[in-house]
Amino acid sequence: MPTGQLMPEHRLIERMRALLKRELSRIQETSKADQRFIEIAIDFFRVYTDFCHRGKEEHVLFGELEAWPPFPEHRAMMGELIQEHAFALEVVKGLLEAKERYGWGSSEALADIIRAMNTLSAFYPAHIEKEDKHFPPTDPPTKGISIDYSMFACIVPALMVLYPRHSLIAVLVNNLCRAP
Repeated sequence: MPTGQLMPEHRLIERMRALLKRELSRIQETSKADQRFIEIAIDFFRVYTDFCHRGKEEHVLFGELEAWPPFPEHRAMMGELIQEHAFALEVVKGLLEAKERYGWGSSEALADIIRAMNTLSAFYPAHIEKEDKHFPPTDPPTKGISIDYSMFACIVPALMVLYPRHSLIAVLVNNLCRAP
């Protein structure tokens, strides 16, 4: 299944989710946000999760699946996933705006940071489960047609330009997970 190549990325997103939860606990104890951590989280969600990971799903995997053509339920799930990706990106945008307001001293910004981080933390488990366990279908709906499993070897050139940053973000998240 081509999504098997995306699953390690899902595991990294889950580790970032654990970091979000840890930071949320710290914020609740101290009533202060770590702006540097929030910048790292925003960068992770914008570059790694949205541009790199979602780019593979929507522009490569979904494009391959469209060639089947997919059954209506598969097309509906692709639409749901695209909407969920857009939702997550809007939440990240809200987190960025809240972080900026927090830096300027806004009294409401901390509550907005907490809300955005809680939303992301609650969103990803179900979204990842849907992608890992329910999509795409394991068998092509048209007999005799198969998916090209090497599709991820030729990701758009723009993604390859970002690859070093993509890799650094993965190392950073893994190192943060090891920190106390």
